[in-house]
Amino acid sequence: MHVVVFAASKGGVGKTTLTSSIAVRAAKDSPRVALLDFDPQEGLTGWWARRGEVDNPRIFSGVDTIQEAIELLEMDGWDWLMIDTGPGLMNHMRSVIEAGHLVVVPVKPSAHDLTAIDPAMDMIKACAVPYFVVLNDVDPRWKLTKTAAQFIEAEGHPMASKPIARREAYAASATLGKSGPEVERDKACSGEIDSLWGDIRTGLGLKKKGGRK
Repeated sequence: MHVVVFAASKGGVGKTTLTSSIAVRAAKDSPRVALLDFDPQEGLTGWWARRGEVDNPRIFSGVDTIQEAIELLEMDGWDWLMIDTGPGLMNHMRSVIEAGHLVVVPVKPSAHDLTAIDPAMDMIKACAVPYFVVLNDVDPRWKLTKTAAQFIEAEGHPMASKPIARREAYAASATLGKSGPEVERDKACSGEIDSLWGDIRTGLGLKKKGGRK
């Protein structure tokens, strides 16, 4: 089972939105995609309920530790586990990050967001877990988008192949229980989620297309 953690030091960067969109994308390739919601606001849990509490992707709760959850899901034959986390003190999330095979760090292209990524980066590096940063909620026309990418690269952080654009579809997806591409059915929206999914598979040493390793 491949464990992907979506984490960031700062709230409001789109972790839950990306977790849900990637889970839906993963479910196209795999019949067994599990979700865990470690955000106290339980946004992912609410999204799944509005989706109709479907079997794939399927959210799980009622476990005491991340290690227990992973052990149970692996025994039950799940292929993927996507974990949404909350912002705040990264030390509280250490066990979740350590359990991940890959960490995806969403960052918005603003000065406040860029200066707030260090706690997440420090924790991920301390746990020695592979990771990459994805610029989220961006407008390609903004000069700040290019500046933010340059800043992240200068700090030595690996980045996703493409940024995720600011789209009404992503804002609406939580309310509708859908992914961004399910709301906005165009090639641009689905293309950037496909690209992020490819980056995740590449980060895990998997082929970009297809189901299981």
